[in-house]
Amino acid sequence: LNLVAERDVKRSIFRTLFGGIGWFFELKIVRLIILAIIGGIILVLVWTVGSSNKKRRRRRRRTNYRRYH
Repeated sequence: LNLVAERDVKRSIFRTLFGGIGWFFELKIVRLIILAIIGGIILVLVWTVGSSNKKRRRRRRRTNYRRYH
């Protein structure tokens, strides 16, 4: 039995585009790369905040030492 459509159906550009994007992000390697990038960003932020806190503590120690000596 052959099926024949009575009229043509246009393909949605957005549906095709988002389907391709969804397929891309379902790949395991892409997920791993994204997780690695997010993990790296978090590490850099933690390191930056930690080093800025150390600098503040050093400055406080120097100022307090100069006041009392």
